[in-house]
Amino acid sequence: MGRYITTADLQQRLPNEFAMTYTAATPELSAAMVAADIAAAEDVIDAALARRYGAPITGTIPSLVKTLALDLAAWNAWARGSTLEVPQKAADARKAAMDLLDKAASGRFAIPGLSEVGAGGSGSGSAVSLELSANPPRFKRDQLKGW
Repeated sequence: MGRYITTADLQQRLPNEFAMTYTAATPELSAAMVAADIAAAEDVIDAALARRYGAPITGTIPSLVKTLALDLAAWNAWARGSTLEVPQKAADARKAAMDLLDKAASGRFAIPGLSEVGAGGSGSGSAVSLELSANPPRFKRDQLKGW
């Protein structure tokens, strides 16, 4: 089971394609392939959102994050199929998910249900805080004129 979506979620999103893509292998290999596709999708999300929201996301997973994970995992499943061409709908959904993640990472879009690291919230993952202090300057700018 993934951090944001489950095998059942992906199977529900791709009922026919799921069977064609994953059931051709042994059950153990099929489970490993599904887990790999889900993990790859979730890793892309974590990489995009880590700096702004912290990663991995913990607690209640926002529905938008689940949708993005499903879009990316579905594309991974389609891309895995050697005899099937990735449908335009899946490619468009992946592109839209990547664009949205880029906007969220850059601050042009907020993911509902997530608090930003350092913006009054602790984010959702582990964040590092750094505080610096120093002695007051010995010479001020107006004292250094002419040097």
